[in-house]
Amino acid sequence: MVELTIEQKYDRFKDETTVKLKPQKIREIAKPREELSLSAEATYKGERPLRPKEVFLIFDSISEKYIYRDEAEVLFIVDGKRIEAGEAYAVTAFPGVTFEKVALKLTVPFDRFAEIANGKTVEMRLGKTEVILTPSTTAAIRAFAKAINGESKGG
Repeated sequence: MVELTIEQKYDRFKDETTVKLKPQKIREIAKPREELSLSAEATYKGERPLRPKEVFLIFDSISEKYIYRDEAEVLFIVDGKRIEAGEAYAVTAFPGVTFEKVALKLTVPFDRFAEIANGKTVEMRLGKTEVILTPSTTAAIRAFAKAINGESKGG
């Protein structure tokens, strides 16, 4: 159920609400091991949904070798239209004996994020990794966009 993938938390001291889309697995390869998940986060003033200026997309990678270093270019093709999203920067990196874990964060203006969220077919490239988002992932992203926007957009 899509609603279970979205978490909202109001901070009464800051008078801010943070909305998070829980990680959505967008790539999984058994050998060599590689997993990539996408989550999102946005904060707005007050308790009522209010369109934020920007959305943070977080990419969590677990792999047998480093795939992403300090940064990776992010591009989308949404319903055939190319959207340049910018650079995702590493926020954590944990080298391990059998795997590497890296989290990258991308800041996207809300309008650009809404274009991605409202797409029917969404392809994405992070660095050299290309994926096509599943209908369940795009539905979760769309539900997240509606939760932070305060309006229903798209279908």
